[in-house]
Amino acid sequence: MSYDFLDNPIFQMIRRGIDCFQGNLLVADGNGDILFVNDYLCRLYDLSFEQALTMNIYDLVRLGIIDKSAAVGAFETKKVCFRRLTTRTGVKLDSVGYPVLDENGDLYCVSGYSYDGLFLQEIVDQIITEQKNNEKIMKTIKYLSSNEAKNNIFSDDKMIKIYEMAKKIAPSDSTVIIYGESGTGKEVMANFIHNNSNRSNKVFMPVNCGAIPNELMESEFFGYDKGAFTGASHEGRIGIFEMADKGTVFLDEIGDLPLSTQAKLLRVLETGEVKRVGGSQRFFVNVRVIAATNKNLKEMVGSGLFREDLFYRLDVLPFNLPPLRERPKDIEVMAEMFMEEFNKKYGSKIKLDPKTLAKFKAYSWPGNVRELRNEIERMAICSDNSTGLFSQYSDFFDNHDSVCKNSQRTNDDQVSLKNLMNNYEVDIIKAALKRTNGRVLQAAKELGIHRTMMYKKMRKYGL
Repeated sequence: MSYDFLDNPIFQMIRRGIDCFQGNLLVADGNGDILFVNDYLCRLYDLSFEQALTMNIYDLVRLGIIDKSAAVGAFETKKVCFRRLTTRTGVKLDSVGYPVLDENGDLYCVSGYSYDGLFLQEIVDQIITEQKNNEKIMKTIKYLSSNEAKNNIFSDDKMIKIYEMAKKIAPSDSTVIIYGESGTGKEVMANFIHNNSNRSNKVFMPVNCGAIPNELMESEFFGYDKGAFTGASHEGRIGIFEMADKGTVFLDEIGDLPLSTQAKLLRVLETGEVKRVGGSQRFFVNVRVIAATNKNLKEMVGSGLFREDLFYRLDVLPFNLPPLRERPKDIEVMAEMFMEEFNKKYGSKIKLDPKTLAKFKAYSWPGNVRELRNEIERMAICSDNSTGLFSQYSDFFDNHDSVCKNSQRTNDDQVSLKNLMNNYEVDIIKAALKRTNGRVLQAAKELGIHRTMMYKKMRKYGL
């Protein structure tokens, strides 16, 4: 087949438009020869556009690029085919193959489409960033509620037993409280419980109690009527519990709730009654509450910082998530998962070698899963985009380890968090400038910031 059409300006324009689509597209003719693939597929399969056009759909499986193909299924059966496949780099994809038949019922061509969870998360992040009113908030919530948490990947025996029990109790409406250090995956587990409950098709509303100012806590939780206080919206506003009616509310950092709000939360849990700030009308909601904290609530009850009646109302189904340092098996599987994610995001090809894995397992990970993810992202950013091992950065990691240990000191010997963050930011900016050969605009785009902000940060750090 002649490929002269590839140089056609109209085709080039169409191809550029399709390449903006965040999913994998493939079209093959009636013989299975590939006619078109988009750029997203080329990057994920580690192929050039020209290489792909010399291949047959069977070659993708024969050469181990993917373990199975929905396009092959559609080609062989002349029916729509759904398959869950894995690329040679370990990325799991949901794939659909569509046969196109001519008027005689013969196969004319076949198309394949697949996607992974990363671009879905990008959509979620964009919606959250742009939310400015209740309508946009509700759209975001409904979208979040329709997707399983992506990060409940583990192999540790303790975590397996915890999640087995979580799945068992998920269909009930009983209150759940999840204890664990910061970064151990409490919200991931809450999402898992919701998605395995009878409310899975309803709203899942995550709320960080520690991020809401005390003076706004009541209006955020229960809403307010118009004119309730200075600065209030003329239309009033519904609160979190009304938004989540018939769904699930996840109250993270519940130990940060002020006592005044604790009393009103207790009433919601006991009767389902909600009363807006400045209003007289009572509303009744049907909400399941999942709470989480990194604090010892029993000790807080003894100190008078947490209501005893609320504690026992929450502590119906308690779960304790172990820190990452107690889950060495999870360190490996999560490191591999994050490595796959950031290799794809930054175009790097680093691999996890035994030496670095041993260091990972020996490290205490005070920031748990969140810190592990940040560490691997930094390594991917600082790579030179060539295939290499994490051991290239072992000295840097050793320094990072010693800094983390120093940061646990007290009094005059304590390391400034601000300085640590500034040093981390300088490393990221330097690495981006190195990869782009000093092109500031390109580096800013790669880091997802405006060029003005990039220049500002460069002046700040003398770069």
